[in-house]
Amino acid sequence: EMLRHMRLLLLEEGHCFRDQALSFCNLQSTRPRELLDGSSLSTLVQMVSAGIGVTLIPEMAVPLETRSSSVSIARFKPPRPSRTIGMIWRKTSPLAKQLSQIAGVVRQAAVETAGH
Repeated sequence: EMLRHMRLLLLEEGHCFRDQALSFCNLQSTRPRELLDGSSLSTLVQMVSAGIGVTLIPEMAVPLETRSSSVSIARFKPPRPSRTIGMIWRKTSPLAKQLSQIAGVVRQAAVETAGH
């Protein structure tokens, strides 16, 4: 609700995370005055650091994107927004077994960090 009254910085049109962020916050992209676009997560964080507005970034990007920035971080209260990702590889890949194991590690990491 509070985001409705702030300038929201989002990735450019066409990025799936932009659409997801708008959906998570129940906002529409037809408010051009309150929305500004950035080409990357790093750009968005730099814009926040410059005082231009606020942004949403994936949890997994927070440590990297905010490591040298003077921004504050707030997390959503439960129920937290989430998204589903998938890992794909070529059926005939000689690394199919290893890739399947990597997918299992990613799946387990997601389960372990779901409550973060």
